[in-house]
Amino acid sequence: ANIGWDEAGGAGIDGLLRLANTQRVQVAETLLNALLFGGVFARHPTLTVLLEEMRVGWLPWYVARCEGQTQPSLALGDWPFELSGGEFLRRNVRITPLPGFGDRDALDVMAVLPEMVVFSSDFPHAEGNADPIELYRPGLDDLDEELRASFMGANMYDCYARMGDPL
Repeated sequence: ANIGWDEAGGAGIDGLLRLANTQRVQVAETLLNALLFGGVFARHPTLTVLLEEMRVGWLPWYVARCEGQTQPSLALGDWPFELSGGEFLRRNVRITPLPGFGDRDALDVMAVLPEMVVFSSDFPHAEGNADPIELYRPGLDDLDEELRASFMGANMYDCYARMGDPL
């Protein structure tokens, strides 16, 4: 849609970028909903979708909502797959925070969904950070070694191995 960002009195390219950055979650949800409810994750159990630079605070609510939508009910009937919506998402989806833009709740989300959150920095882009690991301290240091290793990359190694392409 033409929102007039380039018109006189418009918000300019900064307004367009702000608009685009408010749509990230909706776009990700639409993609994941299509994959989940269309049965793609059921048909392709080794598929891994990595959502990068998405911010992560929305993820626990979304996973819980999809879990609920796949429970049998009178209105929706039975769910046709062995795994629930939340189980599919936890198995097939990974997400990275965007620390350079203040996405600092990654460790809180990881406490709820440890298998889904993976470290990223996006350095040297403008939204990156020259020392992104520092942004997560002291919380990162307080994690047990296995969980910290998972966040810092072991989680993705596991995905590649599950896909039959171990690193």
